[in-house]
Amino acid sequence: MLIVIYLLYVKLSETIHINRLLGGRHLFLLNKAEKSHDHLDEFRRSMQSLEDVQQCYYVAGHTDFIIIVTSTDMAAYEEFSRQVFTDNPNIRRFHSNVVVNRVKSGLQVPISEVD
Repeated sequence: MLIVIYLLYVKLSETIHINRLLGGRHLFLLNKAEKSHDHLDEFRRSMQSLEDVQQCYYVAGHTDFIIIVTSTDMAAYEEFSRQVFTDNPNIRRFHSNVVVNRVKSGLQVPISEVD
């Protein structure tokens, strides 16, 4: 029950949804990054401090991180990716996808009734 109350509190009091275009963020990019060294905590901290990083997930599989980034334009993203990925010796490789059209987006979690 406490988890349900907490989720509702976060959703109602701390979440705001805005059109990213109103904030000047015209590009939405999905990045996959593979780390080359064991500096996991350092990379996590860097992701938390970057304004352009909207979401970052440490995942299992062919890649180590999935990073969702917003940017004002391609020149700004190129600078971001150079600083964060290309010039980072802890990143073995990265791959970027530019979102062309958002099919579905949301952070809602379905909550079933508790008996």
